Amino acid sequence: MNMRKRIKRMMPQWNIPMSELATINILQLPILTALQSKIDLSASSRPYFKDCQITANNDLEAVMCWLNKYKNNDNTFASYLRQTKLLLLWCCYEQGKTLSQLKAQDFEDFFAFLKKPPQSWCASRASLQHGKSSEHWRPLIGPLSVSAVQMTYRVLQSLMNYLVASQYLRANPLKLIKLHDNYLSSMNEQKYHIWARMLEEDEWEAVQQTLNNLPEANVTQVGYKIRAQFLFALLYFLGLRVHEVTAHTWSAFQYKDQRWWFFVRGKGGKLGHIPVHERLLKFVKLYRVYLQKTPLPETDDLSSLIVAINCESIQTRQIYNIVKSIGALASKIFPDESQKATKLRKLSPHWLRHLSASHQDKAGIKMTMIKENLRHSSIQTTQIYMHTEDKLRHQAIQQMSLKVVPREHIVKKTIKQTLIKIKLTKGPVHRDLGFRLFIEAIEEGVLHEYAWECYDFSKNEILEQLQTAQHRFQEISCAYMVECLDVAKLNIIKQALQLEGDIRLFNTEIITSTALPQNKVITK
Repeated sequence: MNMRKRIKRMMPQWNIPMSELATINILQLPILTALQSKIDLSASSRPYFKDCQITANNDLEAVMCWLNKYKNNDNTFASYLRQTKLLLLWCCYEQGKTLSQLKAQDFEDFFAFLKKPPQSWCASRASLQHGKSSEHWRPLIGPLSVSAVQMTYRVLQSLMNYLVASQYLRANPLKLIKLHDNYLSSMNEQKYHIWARMLEEDEWEAVQQTLNNLPEANVTQVGYKIRAQFLFALLYFLGLRVHEVTAHTWSAFQYKDQRWWFFVRGKGGKLGHIPVHERLLKFVKLYRVYLQKTPLPETDDLSSLIVAINCESIQTRQIYNIVKSIGALASKIFPDESQKATKLRKLSPHWLRHLSASHQDKAGIKMTMIKENLRHSSIQTTQIYMHTEDKLRHQAIQQMSLKVVPREHIVKKTIKQTLIKIKLTKGPVHRDLGFRLFIEAIEEGVLHEYAWECYDFSKNEILEQLQTAQHRFQEISCAYMVECLDVAKLNIIKQALQLEGDIRLFNTEIITSTALPQNKVITK
């Protein structure tokens, strides 16, 4: 998941419609009911230097000056607004200090606070349905992840540097805080976080199968299928961020030197161009024809790449919904409670960016090219998606050996059972024949309807002993472990056993008991 999206999930109640972002001129902090404010930032704060280079009389106005640098980038503005508001609220309700009064220790306390906020600062998602007007509104819904705290650190570092450079603040205490594992993630953590969201081959196959099998019973369904397929192709082949899909028009597709390219302005306003795959171009043509446009994009076509059924521009949330719905359908290919089904139900657009990078590496594309295609600022970020070294490591480790033979042991769990012990004395002249007929009557008749097994005796050994002179007249013992029986059924069985013994002239003694469950180990 995109870093900003993870932070947004922890602070979902500050969502501001993109159309309203440019109209924000005054920064207002929400009121936290049941909490006592310790300071009024608008009244207690002021520029440190008289010749401050920004028009700001207090901390709220100073932060707004910094935020306005990003007013042309809606996603960045909204993300930075959420994080700076959280710091300002913490200053008001927890620390009771202005920005100029914050020391390095204060910021360390703030980041520790984000990782373990008190319950009074958190609210459930359900209680936030009425927005900030509700008395139950709180800035957080739970602790921020380590990587989300890292993002917050970077945003606030930018803010503090700006305020120092503009001579609103004298110094930036955040520079004294080192990136350490107590609250900042390493590249390895980011790597494993991304790997957990990387689709396996069968999971990606399920997604593609779902896209192919979408219904086409009417015009609406056909339109949804064409749009969904184009969206997935766009995200997969170009590795776009979701806001890049909504921010660009068809004019981003340009034909240069007999090749199609997608020209993109991405994160931080960084420009780039991505080669267009031939298969993606087929989806482009199909979707544009459906929209009653020319098959190939034109440089003067400034209409949105993805549109709703009514042909209006589609929003980021709608793209999320399309991807989520396809993930939910694909999850049904696997058992409902399986890990794969659960994973696919969480599918998001950014997962396809991860998948694109991973599959580019598996296709043998050079790492430097993947970096350009994904527009990573650092080659270390691109290395997260590289599999070649891991594959070689796995192959190399197989050269080790261990001269211990593994044997499979299966633990068979048993249920509560009834143990029936039988003692036979006296009997007919040919006791061996009488015993054999008695056993057959038990196993083929009396216990025929029940699950049973012989318990601690061997029929063949007893028959052999009865044929010898010294054992001919000794007591015969046998026992059966039977599925747990109620009193009525057990009495019926005991009567039947007694009758079978009498028929064969044996004196029959029957002892029953309940056997507790015991696990049996079967070695293969």
